[in-house]
Amino acid sequence: MADETKVIIVNKGSTTEWANQVRPLEQGEFGYDSDTKELKIGDGVKTWEQLPNRIAAQVVTSAEYDALTTKDTSTLYLINAGGI
Repeated sequence: MADETKVIIVNKGSTTEWANQVRPLEQGEFGYDSDTKELKIGDGVKTWEQLPNRIAAQVVTSAEYDALTTKDTSTLYLINAGGI
């Protein structure tokens, strides 16, 4: 498989904003807590608080990502394109 870059839009909010969210994340919808660095994936039923933490996420710049000599395979690296 050739190297490809794909863009995935991730909803982000603070811990307080997620705690006040009553709408469940849609099935497959991503949500990111900018305070705790948690990434969750919706199931269409559970609220943010009810969903398990799916994966460790780390926000980095493209340069920081490129400079990593070892990339943790259990961490999702979110490349900051100015919006996170």
